[in-house]
Amino acid sequence: MLSEKTELDQMKVTVPIRLHFAVLNNAEGTAANTPLQFKTPHKNKYTIAVDKTSSVDVKVKSVKVEKPQNGAWTLKSTADMANETVNPRAVAINLMGEEMIQDKAVEITDFQVAKNTSKTIPFTGVAAKTKIVKNDHDVTGLYEKAFNVTYTLEMVQPAADTPSGS
Repeated sequence: MLSEKTELDQMKVTVPIRLHFAVLNNAEGTAANTPLQFKTPHKNKYTIAVDKTSSVDVKVKSVKVEKPQNGAWTLKSTADMANETVNPRAVAINLMGEEMIQDKAVEITDFQVAKNTSKTIPFTGVAAKTKIVKNDHDVTGLYEKAFNVTYTLEMVQPAADTPSGS
């Protein structure tokens, strides 16, 4: 069936493709079973923004966190991180309220952004219960590209009463 609508919907959205975080040693004297510090220095800058000229709102359907070529980091579950005492490059990451699984798309249930707005991506993590050894790494912390992030987005027709921002 043909529609009377003559224009195609256009989704105009900006998403972060890399997540920056740091894993840092704890202060001297910290208990040995304390996880390394997981820091997100740009936490409030990870946003999904929908342009005001977009004809639709955007819903995030899934997120996939992948190890890049020659990547040294491992993404584990929060439960597995409770027992990780060897690898300082192992982390658990939670995005948009969902625990990420390495190289697998994780369904996102409730993250929608209206046109002409942006929404900050909730981003937390847990690091291993180990120490960054000086002869193996920079003793202060690890600052490397860890993962690539791929989003599956869906167009959503905006509600009739949503302001267009024009």
